[in-house]
Amino acid sequence: MTLNKNRAAITASIIFVAAILSTAAVAQTGHAKPLAIGVLAPLTGPLAAYGTEFERGIRLAAAKLNAAGGVRGRPLDFLVRDDAGQPAQAVANTKALVDAGVVALTGLHGSDSVEAVLPLVESADVPLIGIASGAEVLRQPARRDVFNIRAGI
Repeated sequence: MTLNKNRAAITASIIFVAAILSTAAVAQTGHAKPLAIGVLAPLTGPLAAYGTEFERGIRLAAAKLNAAGGVRGRPLDFLVRDDAGQPAQAVANTKALVDAGVVALTGLHGSDSVEAVLPLVESADVPLIGIASGAEVLRQPARRDVFNIRAGI
């Protein structure tokens, strides 16, 4: 996939999950609060080209979506953290974002970082969407909260 198609697939996945999750949150609170989505991306380091373009794409999509009223009346709020492509930083950022109450995580790039955060994501029951990794660990065993966009080899 080209970068634009990849970005579009990720954005569509995030919006789909946000729409599903927003129904429960509105029903529980009685009002529409922002949907916080955690972004774990390599904004610095050797993978920065991917991470910075990914962040730019989701911010553009969120601005357009929020200007149109958000997802079921709820604005999207992306909480972005730089993991620099480092698994230890990805884990620390994941913990911080889960503690902040994000409804989903996205943006991870690279098998090592993805593999490092999987136990935390699964124990927190937070969906991990649009992963840029072909690692087999994402598919075997099947993972209920992991939505990958890159085929394995």
